[in-house]
Amino acid sequence: MTNRITDKLIELNDVSYILYGRSSKVIKIKNDIQVDLEILLDCVCEVFGVTIAQLASKSRVADFVYPRHIFSYIAVNEGLGTLKNIASFVGDRDHTTIMHSHKVAAPSILQMPDVKDKYNELIKQYQETTYFMNYGRY
Repeated sequence: MTNRITDKLIELNDVSYILYGRSSKVIKIKNDIQVDLEILLDCVCEVFGVTIAQLASKSRVADFVYPRHIFSYIAVNEGLGTLKNIASFVGDRDHTTIMHSHKVAAPSILQMPDVKDKYNELIKQYQETTYFMNYGRY
């Protein structure tokens, strides 16, 4: 693709800078939402020390609920799918559960220092994993 003003090729880095400035946000080259949600789910389970079955269960134990809310919060923020699609990854829940997680539950949970530390670790791990998946190296 060429720039109509200068007839130069437009590079991905130029687009990255225009869209995100100097943000560390990873640009996703592939649009496979299913894979991105699976990667996020695996990262959440690893960082919080839970299994996918525990995360998707109907349990209201805080050790399972917090990671479930954090998964929903990140998935919505990253635009990894519709509310219904995200809900299907956390135990076939309703889309309104994801809305609640994103707007109310996760922000209040993130006020807890230990959960905030795990959240930061999770974001770093998720970004590194998706970067590697998209680009193959650092």
